[in-house]
Amino acid sequence: MVIYHTVTYYHILKSAVHKLRFHPDEDGAILVPIGLERKCSGLLNFTAQDAVFSNVCYYAWHNNPPGGDVELKAKEIDAQLEEWFGKDYLSQFSEINICRGAYYFGIWASHRKVPYNWFEEADCFLSDPHFIRESDEKTNPVRYKIAEELGNYTGDNPCVLSKVVKMSAQLPGFHDDLAVDFDVLREMKLLSKEQQQILLDFFDVPKELSFPHNSALMLTQHFSNMNMLTYEEQALIYQLTCDYYLEGYHLFFKWHPTDITDYPSFMEDVTMISGSFPAELLTLVIQEPLKVCGSIESSGTKNLAPICDRILLFKREYITDTFMQNHRYYFCLKLMEQFPDRPVCTIGMSQSHLENLLEFGDVSVRNGITYLETAEEAMAIQAPQIYLVGSPKDTADLMLEEFLNNRNPEDMMVFLNSNDENAFWQIRGQIPYIVKEIRIRALEPELYGNETGCERLFIFSQDKSLLKKVNEMKYIKKLLQTGVETAVFAEQDKDVQIAALKGMLKATEIQLHRYMAENKQLKEMGTDTK
Repeated sequence: MVIYHTVTYYHILKSAVHKLRFHPDEDGAILVPIGLERKCSGLLNFTAQDAVFSNVCYYAWHNNPPGGDVELKAKEIDAQLEEWFGKDYLSQFSEINICRGAYYFGIWASHRKVPYNWFEEADCFLSDPHFIRESDEKTNPVRYKIAEELGNYTGDNPCVLSKVVKMSAQLPGFHDDLAVDFDVLREMKLLSKEQQQILLDFFDVPKELSFPHNSALMLTQHFSNMNMLTYEEQALIYQLTCDYYLEGYHLFFKWHPTDITDYPSFMEDVTMISGSFPAELLTLVIQEPLKVCGSIESSGTKNLAPICDRILLFKREYITDTFMQNHRYYFCLKLMEQFPDRPVCTIGMSQSHLENLLEFGDVSVRNGITYLETAEEAMAIQAPQIYLVGSPKDTADLMLEEFLNNRNPEDMMVFLNSNDENAFWQIRGQIPYIVKEIRIRALEPELYGNETGCERLFIFSQDKSLLKKVNEMKYIKKLLQTGVETAVFAEQDKDVQIAALKGMLKATEIQLHRYMAENKQLKEMGTDTK
């Protein structure tokens, strides 16, 4: 009997494909965490003649053992395996395949010195395991410490017979003598038509899927379920994403297996694809390519390249840092349209976010863009530039003390004030500036409520001709999914100026408190040394 251990829905897909490809005539058992037991009929009707697995076992050994005692956890798993497969269970297993070796079944195998095949957590995670390591260290430090000491994050322990990974997804220069190439898409294509149908039936993939011309598919993630966003932010991130990057497409959403969000309740003209099957299975059923396949931090989206013209993919920083700044990022690029011949340097802004706007948004920016993290990196630039300043990695004091001394009179600095750092506060009396206010109001108050607000861009330059052109900028954008209209106006009315002064006053107060705290600390240190 071949046994597979899984943690995620993607693991179940890999296990099912691997079983059909390499062990089609053997009995197979799959271990599935409780919580995924009703996700597809293939995990329920396992006694059927065309079943992929003859045994489906649901485990619940997530909890850490008292004091992190590995032997206690191993005994718990021993007892469970004996209940499922009988007393002499190890003799029944011709092959043990473990997805996510850092979970307790992988720890059990390493602790008991049971040979097994180590399956990659997700594509590229063998050569770049930092994400799963950091996530586990934060969410489960006890299990993380055990798995790290055993080498289970990269399969570097004597029990591992092979490392089953997607070789083409690994980082450049990757090499591992135990690595065995396993590309889910390729292996699915190599299945017979009958086996492919078994796989589709296993995951309850709809038998008929058709998309009109100019369609975009968005794969969702349940961020609110993972406590990464609130429910309201979960709704907003998809509304903003569709408004700024997928405007004009026929929108189709495919739920993540753990996602239960009712997207049609707050989004217009969105068609949901029924079922919670892995998106990779769409490559077996879609004949005409979609225009765009997109997701927010789902590496599996890259597997949909065969069925779409372009891929829209956001990194984690979009969720944690920048999606709420979409208005400011967008209008910064709209501002750049006014100066197509000027090179642009960004400091402390998300490169992937800007690049997605440039490719998928309705902006026509021809400027050459240099992406930097700190103002210190920009010190060496001598030619006149437009600087888009988000949240630099170095301090505001360092940035504006040295950075400004090396600027050209023709430079223009656009501060997004991303995290309300008010980094521009020191130069407010030295360099002429303009405040552009992004005003937000509800498109239809009776539907969306009286949604109003504003965000501001602070633009500094000694070149008054540049500021004159900035001042003339006027642009309005309707965000149909978000239900608001955003606008940057040419007028510099009193409200805008008052708001700017209030922001700068706040910056001054923050800086004053910082100086007072530093002065107090210095005095205390001086007292201690006397």
